[in-house]
Amino acid sequence: MGGEPAARGVHREAPEPESPDLPASAPPGRSELMLDPQLKRLKLDKYRQLLKVAFGHTPPFAFCDTAGQALWTSDGPPDQGIGAILAALPDADAPWLTQANGSLRQQLDNGDLLLFERLDTRAELAWLAVLITAAQAEPELPPVSTEALRSLAACIKDEYHLNYELNCLSRELEQRNEELNLVYRLDELPRSQDDLPAGLRTLLGQVTTYVGADVATLVLLDRPAPIHAVNPESEVPDLDLLLTELRSNVFRFISSSKQTLILNHGDEPARRYLMPHMPYKFLASPILDGQEVQGVLVLVRRPDALDFLASDRNLAEVIADHIGVTLRNQDALETVRKFGDQLAGVLIEAVEAKDPYTAGHSERVQRVSVHIGRALGLVRSDLEDLFWGSMLHDIGKIGIPDVILTKPGSLTGDEFTFIQTHAQQSYEILRHVEHLRPAALEAIRYHHEHFDGKGYPAKLAGTKIPLHARIIAVADTYDAMTSSCSYRPTTSHEAAIKEITRVAGTQLDPDIVRAFSSACRTDLALRDYLWSQDPPPSG
Repeated sequence: MGGEPAARGVHREAPEPESPDLPASAPPGRSELMLDPQLKRLKLDKYRQLLKVAFGHTPPFAFCDTAGQALWTSDGPPDQGIGAILAALPDADAPWLTQANGSLRQQLDNGDLLLFERLDTRAELAWLAVLITAAQAEPELPPVSTEALRSLAACIKDEYHLNYELNCLSRELEQRNEELNLVYRLDELPRSQDDLPAGLRTLLGQVTTYVGADVATLVLLDRPAPIHAVNPESEVPDLDLLLTELRSNVFRFISSSKQTLILNHGDEPARRYLMPHMPYKFLASPILDGQEVQGVLVLVRRPDALDFLASDRNLAEVIADHIGVTLRNQDALETVRKFGDQLAGVLIEAVEAKDPYTAGHSERVQRVSVHIGRALGLVRSDLEDLFWGSMLHDIGKIGIPDVILTKPGSLTGDEFTFIQTHAQQSYEILRHVEHLRPAALEAIRYHHEHFDGKGYPAKLAGTKIPLHARIIAVADTYDAMTSSCSYRPTTSHEAAIKEITRVAGTQLDPDIVRAFSSACRTDLALRDYLWSQDPPPSG
């Protein structure tokens, strides 16, 4: 600064010691600066009072950028008042602001005096400017005014720094909260093998938005095609080729290294092996099961996008770990479910082995029940409950003596009473099975209730009978009539429908009977299945 000529009318006072840099940030535009949280938190009324004490009145003041242009002014918009005066300063006067330290004075042609006090010349909020009009200006400012102005600038700078740090902490907390929300969404992923890909695709879409990636891809060892999501604001013209590269070369590389890899630039050594002709930036993190790689999570950005940082790496590794846990839990759950399905099949076979005439009865009732449920518009979870309730509705017969189940003639009163216990026994056997929800258990327990209240075991009537039980009652009645039996001949489909319609309102729910009759005409899959069991007469 020593050999540099001073700008016209500028008086340099002794520089103050260097201050620490304000943490770097992307500065907002001037019109948006008042939205800057740390600036909005400045105690402007307090500063007005301090200026009044220092100068005997409250002069207009402004916060300026490194070129001395107003970012905010005390007397109106930045393009008026002191802001307009600052904007009118010759461009040749700007360099002395960017290079100077301490206090500066700019004498204007009309006699007004601009006082500048440095805040931080390396930050967006660089200078405090105060306008002293010619009528109020003194040839020499009293030392107390100069000292007060310098103290005020130091106070503003410290408060701005503090507000900046608070704002950074607030944004960091907000970011961590968003990261936690993203991780928590992993716990909401579907548990079934059929629904999991769609859930993962939704999660990957949220990841692209959060980390600013163009593509998020999950390459899994046991799936031939990657699960991926594209940021809705991005266009990836060579997406298919990119996914192919990720599925082959990137997956093999990460499977071998078992380490997270970031490639931001074209001159990195690994680039020779990984997408050398596709200069995307990408972050790949392994999904581990012990020492085995289950899959790879890959985040992709265009070449002109921001580099992936350590914070992106940390988040990707957390997400990859949680996806790995979800996949392992899902595999374990599928194993348990398969075991449950097989166990249920064994129980049903054990029941049906006691009475050869009922072979296949449970499966047929289940098929018809689910078709009726679809005709009634049941949602998936209700259909699942209906599936298990109808499949297991007769498990309690395992405790009925064979001599009663296979008796060719009519049952005695005591024998029929014994038969009636099977619904409650089915419930007692299955009620501790965690996989079965209450709706399925109630369907099993009450499928022999009659709509008029004359059924068993609780003599429920009308809509007090659970819906799933009323559906199974129709399917069970239909199959009992159209299947072989030791004590009566088989009934045709038409005769069974006629009989079911006759007992609608007494034994069966008339609404469900109508839904079943309609489905028999309109549901091609149901009609084909029923005809496969009871072919219609030819001709």
